[in-house]
Amino acid sequence: MLEQLLVVFDQFDTDENLRVIVLRASGSTFCAGVDLKEMLQDRDVHGTVEHELLERVFTRFEEHRNPIIAEVQGPALAGGCELALHCDIRVASPNAAFGMPLARIGIVVPFALGRRLTALAGAGVAGDLLLSGEPIDATRALHCGVITRLESTEDLAVKTRALAELIATNAPLAVRAMKRVVRWTDRRSVV
Repeated sequence: MLEQLLVVFDQFDTDENLRVIVLRASGSTFCAGVDLKEMLQDRDVHGTVEHELLERVFTRFEEHRNPIIAEVQGPALAGGCELALHCDIRVASPNAAFGMPLARIGIVVPFALGRRLTALAGAGVAGDLLLSGEPIDATRALHCGVITRLESTEDLAVKTRALAELIATNAPLAVRAMKRVVRWTDRRSVV
């Protein structure tokens, strides 16, 4: 999936008519992260877990010129949580939950990935999520800045599309510049 995302973003880079990207999933889960069995095998064989492909995808999200909206209809865990966090806007339903259960299986979040969570939610919430491994529900995620909008399950797709259409009507060069300002500020907000 991560490799496919990179291919799709290569295509998006050449589409001058593209103004907004909406990332959504089918089914009841937004994303449960990477294949843990494969990741643990790598850890057992090499002594470390490779996050390079994840980080490449997240960097592409951050560096893409157009805004990316995550439409989160269900749980977003581990790499799935990070996937949502690296989008510019996160719209979620009450069925969404956000969690980073990595400590439970002996994996440390890479700095670049933990930085984004800390920048959005603050050190207290980031510490709670990373150290306890317990997910938070959508209401708490809204209150601490992990998501930007909470919509009913029935209205999630319609409201997300309306938001994307609203953004697409704005001046594209201004929107792209503002995305860069926000990302530049975000990178410097965590020391």
